[in-house]
Amino acid sequence: MKWSVNPSTPTLLDANLEIAASGLPPNEEVRVTLTLLHSNAQFQSFAKFVVPGDGVLDFAKTASFEGTYTECDGMGLFSSMCLMPSQRLGTVLSFGNVEGLFLNYQLHVYDRKNRLLGQQTLQKFILDPNVERREIAVGRIRGVLFKPRGAKDRRFPTVIDLFGLGGGCREYRAALLASKGFAVLALALYSYRDLPKFNTLVHIEYMKEAIDWILGQPFSSSKCSILAHSFGAIVGYQTVVRYPGISSMVALNGLPYVDGFGTVLENGKTVPSFPFRRDHAKEVVHMGNVTHYSPMWDVILDNEAEEVAKFRIPLESAPEDVAFMIVSSGDDRTNCYKRVNKELVERLKNANPRRRVDSVLLPNSGHMIDPPHMPHIGIAYTPPVYWAQGGHQYLQCVEQRQLWPQIIAFLRETIPADSMKEQSKL
Repeated sequence: MKWSVNPSTPTLLDANLEIAASGLPPNEEVRVTLTLLHSNAQFQSFAKFVVPGDGVLDFAKTASFEGTYTECDGMGLFSSMCLMPSQRLGTVLSFGNVEGLFLNYQLHVYDRKNRLLGQQTLQKFILDPNVERREIAVGRIRGVLFKPRGAKDRRFPTVIDLFGLGGGCREYRAALLASKGFAVLALALYSYRDLPKFNTLVHIEYMKEAIDWILGQPFSSSKCSILAHSFGAIVGYQTVVRYPGISSMVALNGLPYVDGFGTVLENGKTVPSFPFRRDHAKEVVHMGNVTHYSPMWDVILDNEAEEVAKFRIPLESAPEDVAFMIVSSGDDRTNCYKRVNKELVERLKNANPRRRVDSVLLPNSGHMIDPPHMPHIGIAYTPPVYWAQGGHQYLQCVEQRQLWPQIIAFLRETIPADSMKEQSKL
C-alpha cells in the first residue's frame, strides 16, 4: 500500500493534512490508529473503516463507523486522541522551550485479523522557522517573545498571552500566533524562574510593566491585545480596566469577578475577592478522586448572586474602544462560565451599545481551550487536586479548530494597523 500526505510533513501543529492510503483490500474492514509519543505524555486515537471499492481510503471522504470519532473528518484522528491507559490520570501534553521541538505521530493500518498493512510517520512542530524566539527578563517581566523574523522596519500586531492555574510560561499558543504574523509575548504570571511561586502573589502592576515594555519595542503596534485563559483572564480583565495601551481582549473561560482561587495584589494589597466558606465546599462534587467545582458555583450563583456581584470587575469602565471576545464552554466542570459570561455580555452591551463584544459559545467544550490538534484535556492534575475539566473528547477538538481562525481574525481586526503608530508619533 502507499500513503499520500498533503502537505508533506513536518507541518505546523495547527495545520490540516490531507491523508489517504491506496492499495488497500477493497470493501474490507480496516482499523487505523494514530499514536503520539511525547516525552511527558502518550495519546492514541483509532477509527474503523470499510475501504471503498477502488482500494483508496481518503480520511476526508470516508466516514469511520467505529472509533474515537465516527464522522467523515480528514483530521478526525488528530482531533480525537485519548490519553493512553498506561499514563497517569490527569497527564496533559505540555512543553517547555518549543524551539526545535517536533511531535512524532505513528499512523498504522491493520486488517480484520490485526495484521499490519502499512505504517507512516508524521511530524508536527510548533515554532515556525520564520519565527524568532527570545527569552525576556527585563525588570520584573519574565516570559518569551515570539515574532516573525526579519523585516526590521515592520511593525506587527502585538499580543500578550496569559495562561491560568499551573503557572509557568506556556509557549505553544504564542508561537503558533506568531506564525500568523503577530508579535506575541508569552507572559508568565507565577511559578516561573524568580517569579512568585503561587498565584496569590500576582501584582497587577506587573501587567503595566509588561504593556509598557512591549509597546515600547520598535516592532510593536500602537496598542496591544490580551489573549488569556482562566485565571489569566481574571488578571487580563483587571488590567483592561486599569491601564491604557490595550485595544482588545480575548477571554477564554475567564471569570468577570474575582474569586478566592487566585488573588491579585494592587499596591501591595490584595484586591477583594469572593470569600469562600466551609458550607460552599459541601457543594463540590467528588467522583472518585476527581473534583468537580461547577456544581458549587451553580449553588453560589443561585443563592448569593448579590454577594458575588460585589466582586465584579467593572469591565463597563474599560475605554469604549476596547473590544472583547468572550469565549465560554458549555461543559466546563470548573465553573459556570456559560452562565456568568452571558450576564457579562449583556452588561457590556447595555452599558455601551457601540462597543464591539463578540460572544462565542462552545457547547461541547470543557475548561481548557487550546489551538487545533492539541489533545483534549478532560482531567488535569494541579497538585494536590485532580480537576475535572469537562468537554467531549472529539467534539471539543472540532470546536477548537473552528474557534482558532475566529480568534486570529478578531485580533487582526481589533489591533491597530502599523500606520496608526506612525500617526501617533506625528
